[in-house]
Amino acid sequence: MYEGRLAFNRVTVLIADPQPVFRLGLVALFGSANPDWDVVEADTLNEHRPRLRARSIDLLIVEARLLGAELGTAPRDNVRVNLAPVIVAVTEPNDAVGALGCLSAGAHATISRSDPTARLMATIQNSIARRNQPFAPTPPAGYSESSEILSLTNRQLDVLRLLAKGQSNKVIARDLGLSVSTVKVHLNTVFRALGASNRLEAVVRARPFHAGAMQ
Repeated sequence: MYEGRLAFNRVTVLIADPQPVFRLGLVALFGSANPDWDVVEADTLNEHRPRLRARSIDLLIVEARLLGAELGTAPRDNVRVNLAPVIVAVTEPNDAVGALGCLSAGAHATISRSDPTARLMATIQNSIARRNQPFAPTPPAGYSESSEILSLTNRQLDVLRLLAKGQSNKVIARDLGLSVSTVKVHLNTVFRALGASNRLEAVVRARPFHAGAMQ
């Protein structure tokens, strides 16, 4: 049981995650930390889209692949999702690429399923505290703040999404209206951001970024 208390009243929370045990665990934690919060949970975002569009959800805690699916359906010139004032993505343990990909996609912070309760709750509280401040994603605990992933341009993120689908340089160039040589320049930057030494490794590491774009 979490013995602390979250210092924010009247917060509306949506927990969207396909794993019911994890969802209900968060509901119990929030109930003990602040019983005044309005917490709802679901395995997808579908039934709550009207509330998201109405901006009546203050805090969205969403599984990383669901966040990736939202980005995969967004307009090509919109590389960030904007579902709630505060978005916290849930990643699998030790998924560095997936966590940083969620931040690039629009999450304000990430939590891992293996995070200790105190760290998980501190991340959520800090995210809510900054909800009225300009967007500034918080790198996950243990990650370097100098990571180049967070500084990729919109065009480089477009290249990254197509790379994650396994597209060739020629196809990426065609789809984005670029020359093949320009695509290669962007790919070199993406490779550095992913910490990849070759294309195959980059494709594998890029896949957690935008899972929805590969469907």
